[in-house]
Amino acid sequence: MCGICGTFSYQKVNQEDILLINRMNEIQRHRGPNDEGMYSSDFCVLGHRRLSIIDLTSDGHQPFYSDDKRYILIYNGEIFNYIELREELKEKGWKFRTQTDTEVLLKAYQEYGEKCLAKFNGMFAFVIYDTKDNSLFFARDRFGIKPLYYIFLGSKIYFASEIKAFKAITEIKLSVNSQSVFDYLVFNRTDIFSDTFFKEIKRIPKGHYGIYNHDGLTIKQWWNPENYLGQCQDSILVIKEKINQIMNSAVTLRMRSDVNVGSCLSGGID
Repeated sequence: MCGICGTFSYQKVNQEDILLINRMNEIQRHRGPNDEGMYSSDFCVLGHRRLSIIDLTSDGHQPFYSDDKRYILIYNGEIFNYIELREELKEKGWKFRTQTDTEVLLKAYQEYGEKCLAKFNGMFAFVIYDTKDNSLFFARDRFGIKPLYYIFLGSKIYFASEIKAFKAITEIKLSVNSQSVFDYLVFNRTDIFSDTFFKEIKRIPKGHYGIYNHDGLTIKQWWNPENYLGQCQDSILVIKEKINQIMNSAVTLRMRSDVNVGSCLSGGID
């Protein structure tokens, strides 16, 4: 796991914002003890804490820049099928300077836009700053394995991997979201929509992406499990074989790593 955080404002950011994101980054240090990075411009500040899993060299340092420096990426997660996707992008003419899944993610976004999300087999939460359009792109994986929270304060939007990172913003006054607390205590429901335990703090919902520009923040769903209901007409034997193939493929892909891999068994297919 890694930690990401940042802020953006069309009224520009300042030195205090850089120091603030540095503090938010430090609060999330436990998420990424191997490396840290910062990016700042007139409008945007991005922070990253890295836990090195794939390509342990400095090539995986973030924030990660596109070749033309237009896009800057901060990313928490892993794209399990990055090797196959890299080959697909190479056939389209893309060149790669690293062995990271980070570079694959960013170039897939450059090639396909938001449609790249459907090509990712993985767990992820990431933010891409477009320096040309001066906008942000947020995205979260299908099942919300990786978190991404945000809050508005005046003209600025702040975002982070953990709610407690917002403690660095002393101006924030938080109030309890009673409905979210009720849903958790009574129904054990969390991470269903955009609400959190605090009224002021929201999350990018799982299976959604967001675009922040002069029109504000627009959030759209890119994956919905309901789209797949009732599509299977196979026999039980065929279904069993497909599940076996999917499980074997899932485990094999997750074994891709440049560090030791550990696992735990829950006792069921979750």
